[in-house]
Amino acid sequence: MLRVHVRSPRVNVTTPVPQVNVAAPEVRVDAPPPAIIPPPVVKVDVDSPETADCVSMNSLRKELERCMKHKQTVEVILSVDWGAQSRRYRFGNLVRVEDGIIELKPAPSDETAPGSVIIPLNRIVAVIPTS
Repeated sequence: MLRVHVRSPRVNVTTPVPQVNVAAPEVRVDAPPPAIIPPPVVKVDVDSPETADCVSMNSLRKELERCMKHKQTVEVILSVDWGAQSRRYRFGNLVRVEDGIIELKPAPSDETAPGSVIIPLNRIVAVIPTS
């Protein structure tokens, strides 16, 4: 007996790879460039709010100027004691009124020494015209 072994031949089979080209339609959108709107320029004049002290000083100064213009004798009531006699008031005629001070010429019967007294406005509590 004769045995014959037959082997099948090795065959490399390759299939060709299909080449597929897909072309999509091209979409082109032309949009205008974005509009850049600058912020508005706003000019604001801000006045500092007047405090009650400032309003009070302005009103006091106006009243003192009115009394000086009419040459009225005034009684000035002070918040602290002034002078050798420790009085909280003064009688006299106004010589000048400025931003922060007044100059008061005392009445002749009020003091024996002639002259005038300079009083800061922030020490005045009240002004009473007497003429």
